[in-house]
Parts: sequence; structure tokens; C-alpha cells
Amino acid sequence: MNETIVESQKKSNIFKGRPIVSIIAAGLLLLLIVVYAIFPLVGLNRVGARLGGQGFDRGQLGQNFDPNTLPNGGGNLPNGNFQGGNFDPNALPQGTRSFNGNTGLARVGILLTGVLHWTFIVLGALAIVGLWFKKRWGAVLAILLAVTAFGFSVPTLFRGFFNAFAIAQTAAVLLLAIGVTILSVLTFRAPKTEAAV
Repeated sequence: MNETIVESQKKSNIFKGRPIVSIIAAGLLLLLIVVYAIFPLVGLNRVGARLGGQGFDRGQLGQNFDPNTLPNGGGNLPNGNFQGGNFDPNALPQGTRSFNGNTGLARVGILLTGVLHWTFIVLGALAIVGLWFKKRWGAVLAILLAVTAFGFSVPTLFRGFFNAFAIAQTAAVLLLAIGVTILSVLTFRAPKTEAAV
């Protein structure tokens, strides 16, 4: 009977003896990992980016499209020799991409980005474990990851286009990185308490 009481006390005391600052820091770091590394890996940032924009379908033009009815005679359209009704809607570029995503350099960039995101996830999990067990290396690793996420997210604020989802994601990463950094620094100053047995 005493063994079951001791077991139930151990289960109910998993937070006891841990500074609340390190528990919150671990939780914020988990959120940072999700927003900064997991969202891009599963493609949620691309889905959110497409919600605000509208793509162009070449089939929307129709058979009897006359570019001369457009302002400036359609001269602003790509590949536009529109004199005499020689408009071919199939000559328009596909989608709204401005570069060829199949180039070798683009593939290398996508591969490196994936490797960096997976590394961030693994190191973030280690930092959460370190924070949970009140290890100094966990707090240091959490600070390094937060600073890295902050540093890579700041340039995205200065892109040429604005998308509400991308701005919200970047703002969330920046705020979470600041929170993780501050709380991880505070874990060094948190009072050392012994876990209850």
C-alpha cells in the first residue's frame, strides 16, 4: 500500500523542485522549434503564404482574348508581341515564380535549409531536456538557438513583398526567441531547489 502512495506522489510531483522560469523557457523553446523549424519542414509557411495571393491561370484568358483592349495595348505583359492579334496565352510564364526552382543552386539551398531545420529541431530537443533537468548547458544551448533563430528571422522583415502570414510567423519567432533568451538567462539566477523524493 505504501508503494502505491509513493508512486502517486512521484507522478504528481514532476514539476516540483524545478524553477518555474526554466519550465516556461522550455515551453517557449518548444514553441520556437515548432514555428521556426517544423512549420517550414511540413510546408505550412508556403500554405500560409499562398492564402493571401492569387495565382494566374493561363486558361482564364479564353480563346478570343484581344490584348489590344488592355491598357497600353498589352505591352506590359511578358513575351508580348501583340501586333495584329498574334497573342499566344501559352507563351505566358507558368504561375508567379520568378526563378527556375529546378536549378542546381536552388536544390542545394533547399537541401541545406532542410538540414539546418532538422539540426535546429534536434539541438532544441536537447536544450529542452537540459532545461528540464536544470543543466547549465541546456540554458546555454537554448540561448544559442534563440539567437540563431532571431538572427535568421530579422532579414525576412525587409523583403520586397509583404504577406500577413509571413509577417506573423516572423514576429512570433522574434518574440519567442527574445523570451527564450531572457528566461534562459534567468535560469542561471534561479534558486537551486532540491527535488522532493
